[in-house]
Amino acid sequence: IVPKLSVVMSVYNGEDFIADAIECILDQTYRDFEFIIINDGSKDGSLAIMQDYASKDARIRIIDQENTGLTIALRRGVDAATGDYIARMDVDDVSLPRRFEKQMALVEANPKLVAITTDVEHFFDDGTIDATARLQRDPRLLPLLLTFTNVIGGHGQMIYSREAYHKV
Repeated sequence: IVPKLSVVMSVYNGEDFIADAIECILDQTYRDFEFIIINDGSKDGSLAIMQDYASKDARIRIIDQENTGLTIALRRGVDAATGDYIARMDVDDVSLPRRFEKQMALVEANPKLVAITTDVEHFFDDGTIDATARLQRDPRLLPLLLTFTNVIGGHGQMIYSREAYHKV
């Protein structure tokens, strides 16, 4: 059965964060996803942690490779994805439990959407919130604004259409 959503995360020496990142994805209320984790040549214990989680959850697929850098590693993960939509995750980020549920509800209600983002809370190690980044632009202006700068504020919170990605 092909999942509707593929979660793609690249890891390079993320041993200190990876367990939290994996757990917050596995704890999502939206369950129809595969989780592709690219070990991008980590030299710490990241791969062993990934393998432990993968042994317990069949949705996790690990790609182990020499270090190529984030962009190439993510492209490899997206190429391996089978879902109609790609969710990005970074190893040092945390996603709230209803993230995929809410984003995929938007996709299902608006099938022409090709990308969905969220607000982003920047927080300190103790969990206190430093700032919240919100997209406060008219969505109709995004194609023009994105020509000049990144107004979305990141990529670890994005879900986008795999079909649109391949067209671009």
